[in-house]
Amino acid sequence: MLPIDRELTVVTHSLPIAMLLSTLGNIALHLLGVTVRGRTLAAVVPWAERSAADVYADVAFLGTNGITVERGLTTPDLAEAGVKRALVAAARRTVVLTDHTKFGRADFAQVAQL
Repeated sequence: MLPIDRELTVVTHSLPIAMLLSTLGNIALHLLGVTVRGRTLAAVVPWAERSAADVYADVAFLGTNGITVERGLTTPDLAEAGVKRALVAAARRTVVLTDHTKFGRADFAQVAQL
């Protein structure tokens, strides 16, 4: 759903997203991290977190494992939560991409408040 009529710079820690976007000619792609979490195929090392702190983004599109009013956005993995927190901090605006199965679920590590 990204526009194809302009050049975009995308920073991600997700291998599936990187693979999808790597084929688009209008995308300058930056992949964070070096250690991959098998369950989510996300780079989840402190280096990825520090790398995210070096960028300023207009919009961060963020997936989540759980979302509640009390706990906000959550994930079961502490390292992934840290990378996602850094991406939220780097962005002017955050858009949460999730489905109905995540609402009312709170996982181990908090990413951000709503």
